[in-house]
This record gives sequence, C-alpha cells and structure tokens, in this order.
Amino acid sequence: MTQKNMANVITLTGVAAILSVVVFATSNDIPVGEMAYQKLWLGRMAFVFVVCCLLSFCLNRKNHLSFPTIVTWVLIILGGMEAVWGLRQIYGLAASNHSLYALTGSFYNPGPYSGYLAMIFPLCLYEWLNLKEKTGRTWAEQGKYYIALGVMLLILCVLPAGMSRSAWIAAAISGTWVYGMHASWGSKLKEFGRKYKKRLVLACIAGSVIIIVAGYALFQLKATSANGRLFMWKISSMAIAESPVIGHGTGNFVSAYGRAQEDYFANGEYSETEELVAGSPEYAFNEYLQVAMEYGIPFLLVVSLVIVFCLWKGSSEGRIGICGGVISFLVFSFSSYPMQIPGFAVTFYLLLTACVVGRSKVILFLFISMMDLLGTYYWKNK
Repeated sequence: MTQKNMANVITLTGVAAILSVVVFATSNDIPVGEMAYQKLWLGRMAFVFVVCCLLSFCLNRKNHLSFPTIVTWVLIILGGMEAVWGLRQIYGLAASNHSLYALTGSFYNPGPYSGYLAMIFPLCLYEWLNLKEKTGRTWAEQGKYYIALGVMLLILCVLPAGMSRSAWIAAAISGTWVYGMHASWGSKLKEFGRKYKKRLVLACIAGSVIIIVAGYALFQLKATSANGRLFMWKISSMAIAESPVIGHGTGNFVSAYGRAQEDYFANGEYSETEELVAGSPEYAFNEYLQVAMEYGIPFLLVVSLVIVFCLWKGSSEGRIGICGGVISFLVFSFSSYPMQIPGFAVTFYLLLTACVVGRSKVILFLFISMMDLLGTYYWKNK
C-alpha cells in the first residue's frame, strides 16, 4: 500500500469515527432527547479524528483533495444505514426511539431524522448524476453508481413517512440546485431569456403560483404545528429586539423567551390561536433566530458570511454535491433545530470544511484545531 492510500485509509477512519455519532451514540435506555451520551461519544471521536488527520497529513503532505470525497461517501453510507433503519421501523421490524412516533431512525424525533436524510439526498443525487454520464465505468465506479442510486431511492421512500415539511422543502431545494448546476441551468436560462422574454415571464408567474399553492397546502397539512412555529418566531424576534448586539448569552434561550412571552401576553394583544399554541419551547425552531437571540445579530452576520464563503469556494471547486448538502441544512434550519443535536451539527461542520479544504496547510490545521476544541467542549459539557 502506498503512502497516499494509507493516508486516505487513516482519514477515512477518522471521518467515519466522528460522523458515526448519529448511528452508534444511541440506546433505548437513554431518555428521549438526552444528548449527554452523544456529546461524550463526539468528544472522544473528535480526538480520534484529530489524530487520524495529523497522521494522514504526515504521510501525504502534498495532497488533501481526497477529504471531500471521503466525507461524501461516508455520509452516503450512513444515509443508507439510516434509511434502512427507518424502513425497518415502518414495517415493525425495529423499535423507534420515541413512544409517540413510529419512525425516528437513530434519532429521537422524525423531524431531525428526516432533515438528516434530506441533507444526504443531494450528495447521492450529484454522485449518481456524475457517474451516470460515464460510459466506460470501472468496477469501483459501477459500485459507487449503484450505491448512490440505491441510497437516493431509499431516502425518497422514507422521507414522505417522516411527515417533515421542512425536510421535504430542504430536499427539494437542494436537489433542484444540484441538478440545475449539473445541467448548467444558469447559462440555459440566460439564453432562453434573451430569445423568449415573454415566455420566461409567464413561466416565472406560473412557477410562483405553483409555489404559493404548494406552500399553502404544506401549511394546512399540519396547521397547528405551523402556527406554533410562527408564534415562536414572533416571540424570539421580540427577545432579539431586547438585546440585538450581544444577545442574551449562551444557553439563555429558555429564560429570554419566557420573559418575552410573558411580556407579550401581559399586553393583552394576542389572538386565540396564539394563546392555544403558546408553550415553553427549548429551541426557537429557527437556528438563525436562536443564534441572534443568544449571541446577537452581529455574530449571526459573521457566521452567515463564513458559510457564504464556504459555499462560494465549494461551488468554484466543483464540489456541487457537498454544497447541496450545506444548502439543505441551511433550508432545514429555518424551521427546525439541527444545531442542537451534536451529531447533526458536526456533520454540518465537516460539510463546510469539505467545501474549502484542499492543498492549504493553514486551513487544514485550523480545522483540526477547531475540532480539537469542539471535542474538548463536548467532553466537558456532556
């Protein structure tokens, strides 16, 4: 085995170790929503990942371009495992992790489970589209072709059963973006717009109407849940307005939300629907509002710029599938809480890193240092 292949195997071991938290850090003996074991597992695996990356770097200093490929295929395999897990739960062959839901995968709720599958869907789609175009595929490429296709079909089978509108929208938007980039829709639309301006306008109007109708249908599918999230966003926005620059501090969402909700109802200007859906949520069900609420709007803007840079870098490097996974996560974050689940969050970190990591030693060491700090944080705060 050459040094390059050995380095790839070591990197694969580290990536698989840290991403496997969603599959292995679960047990029926753990209470619903308990994240302590996930944090402990992630803390330990973060150090395994750091050691593997350093060893890989020492063995293969000139080439780190295999990292995005490794992250992609580890996630595709994990997505296949999760999809099969979900199908077994649907058919009663495996128990779910929540007494109220039949389908949870290795998660504790069908919402995050569906969001995780939606994040892996664009990875499968892009790999399948790329391999489909190759006529003289090797046996390895043939295997990847069927794996990507199989996992993609499994995800499409399970997603509807999860009843997560956020995941459906995330998968649809990211999948459309990936296919559009692969098929060069941007240049084709520009050319079509020059030749047929009126048709393009009519198509845009028709598309807008379809989106509005679909959005209304999704809203009515679970109207009470949708009204509850809209109310949470309203109260969260009020709490942000109280401290827009520095926020309310890490972990202070519940107390800040409670005070804002109490002040809102004290004014007496609320509807019966808002009174019905009011509660004491642990999360804002919108990661952007949650970040702004705890850390302030300036911090949210800085984080957003970093993510935009990673997407730009990834798309310019041709890592369309990985960027599609990031886009799916960002869309899902508008109406859920993926960053509050350690395994989900670390997957997002690795996707962002896979967008930018190349031959730069500085970026590689910076990321290794960040994962070291993250592992220490999770281990101490389990």
